Amino acid sequence: ATTAAIAPGGAHTEVLEILGGDRYAAVYGVSRAIRSGHRALRNETIHLVTVDGGRATALTIYNRDQRTVDAFWS
Repeated sequence: ATTAAIAPGGAHTEVLEILGGDRYAAVYGVSRAIRSGHRALRNETIHLVTVDGGRATALTIYNRDQRTVDAFWS
């Protein structure tokens, strides 16, 4: 698995699986973050990537539990 930083403060996504095609790719992963005064966040995600000319041109992230994510970051 690969881990990549997604935001300041120690938020990271562990990539579990990648599905790819010529125009689109889907990345399944688990994002984790810790904020002072908050408990840790663990969030399963799907990242849908639009590919054009071999470059990622758009990214949409779907969170398994959006309410928990919103509460954590607010």
